[in-house]
Amino acid sequence: MHELALLLGLMQPQVAAASSPDVLWQIGDPAVTANTGQCGAATYPTATSADFILVKNAGCMRNQLNPVGNGGSGVFLLNSGQTYTWNFQTVTRMGVDVGKFTQRLVWQIHDYACGLSPVTVLGIQNLSGGASGQAWYLESGSGTKTVPYVEGATDTWKITALISSTSTGRIQAWHNGVKFADGSGRTFACGAKPWFNFGPYMWDWTNRTAASSLTKVGIRFNYMHLTGIERAAGTTRKD
Repeated sequence: MHELALLLGLMQPQVAAASSPDVLWQIGDPAVTANTGQCGAATYPTATSADFILVKNAGCMRNQLNPVGNGGSGVFLLNSGQTYTWNFQTVTRMGVDVGKFTQRLVWQIHDYACGLSPVTVLGIQNLSGGASGQAWYLESGSGTKTVPYVEGATDTWKITALISSTSTGRIQAWHNGVKFADGSGRTFACGAKPWFNFGPYMWDWTNRTAASSLTKVGIRFNYMHLTGIERAAGTTRKD
């Protein structure tokens, strides 16, 4: 029985702690909390994890971290025309919202200082309403892909994006080791360079006529790290 349990454990997708010199950003590197609508701050249960709790209050809609780097002031800028990869695990306490199409965003590539909503996001939504309609969704210029959501589960993610505001962009994604998205299309909409952040963003609390019924959500990110090319910062690192 012990040998079988060990074998099954080895078969699960793994995300190793990031230690390569090719890593451009990882939990523990410079980061600041988001600004508008920010309530609370991440805590760090371990050196490789960030935990977020968000409780609904007036004006509250997010508890996010903005990684800082690549010449950005308070953000991590992503170079247009270059490919980046995010590897991480999520442990969810995001709740089950029975309202149809209610959304909870947890990771995004965001346009910089041009006022548009993000093109590329990972989140949770209810496709049909009711207790069984909830799913993870990845949205980008190539469309929206979904995978099953299980409250309290540990999910392993790999997301690779070619950064572009035109159809030359590309998004690829793996969930628990299984590829579920691969398509061409823009990954941001405007400005010279986008940026990224992560953590719960409950925009349904303030931006929907029929707001989410949830009042408290939580999520932990393990081993979040970014690899890619950072030519704009004077380096030639690659993944």
